Amino acid sequence: MGDRGSAWTDLEWRWMADFPSGTYDDFLAAFPGTTRSRKSFINRRSEFRRNNPFGPSFDHLRANSDKKVDASGGWRAWVEPMARMQELDAASRTDQDYARIDLETEQDIAVALLSDIHIGSWSTDPRLVERTIDAVLDAGCYVALLGDALQMAIRLRSVGEVMDNQMTSRQQFAALSSLMDELGPRVLWSTHDNHSVAREEDAIGWSPYAELMGRHTIYHDGIGTIELRLYEGARFVSYRIASSHKFRGSTGRNPLAGQKAYMRLEDQDVDVAVAGDVHKPALEVYYEGGRRRVAVNCGTLQTNSIYARRHFSVNARTDMPVLLFGAREKRVTPFMDLKDFRA
Repeated sequence: MGDRGSAWTDLEWRWMADFPSGTYDDFLAAFPGTTRSRKSFINRRSEFRRNNPFGPSFDHLRANSDKKVDASGGWRAWVEPMARMQELDAASRTDQDYARIDLETEQDIAVALLSDIHIGSWSTDPRLVERTIDAVLDAGCYVALLGDALQMAIRLRSVGEVMDNQMTSRQQFAALSSLMDELGPRVLWSTHDNHSVAREEDAIGWSPYAELMGRHTIYHDGIGTIELRLYEGARFVSYRIASSHKFRGSTGRNPLAGQKAYMRLEDQDVDVAVAGDVHKPALEVYYEGGRRRVAVNCGTLQTNSIYARRHFSVNARTDMPVLLFGAREKRVTPFMDLKDFRA
């Protein structure tokens, strides 16, 4: 007995869907007089299990209940609400990747680069911090804060690490808030860092440090680009500055490698790239791609770090470079520290 060349009917396929465990004898009882052979039945059942044209059917097992089902409307129903939430989130954020700063001046302007101050650490001399801030104010410099202003040792990796907090995290934050009030509009821009931003995000999902910076000044949550324009009347000079707490590739042995690589590979229109993180002050003026470029890295005010003494060097350099931007001629003149700038 065979199929005699006839295709299986929808009714036969439906029976197989309704009775997936049905035997050949059950099939014969349901379709008396059928010419389907046992071999044909077995082959079609295997085919059905591989590619069920009706979808799985368990109606013969299903009980009546008030089971809750998804009534949201499917994934498309989420598209517009989620897009609106993303728009609201973007509108509420104060960080930015690109920013423009316009200063009306006929004089060159100086920007002091401050990084890795580490306020609140047992390893940081608070009197040195005070002297540095006073020197910036006395010199009439603008300021760029390039991260790690606070120690914020809140990542619970070891007791020793946390014990380096001389001030509590609240006290550190209060000190920074007061410093930002004192510096006021002198702070032109700021960047993310690893001691506050990364650790706060790991601990609570967002960064109070980043929010504070964003309320006071331009804040870069990653690598940021500033277009600094100095103008007087119709005349203006424009500078493109890339900033980050650290550029990939920079190390204590080569603190400018990341800055130079970024200007070479990522943004060839950048005139200046500045960073901190590795606690090694350095600067270089060079020409590449037909453009005069300046790469800078900051020192640190954390002069007694046992971590640094054990793994890097017993010599901590406190130099905080200053950049002098020409107002009449496009020219950036770097100084290793405030003393060199005022000399």
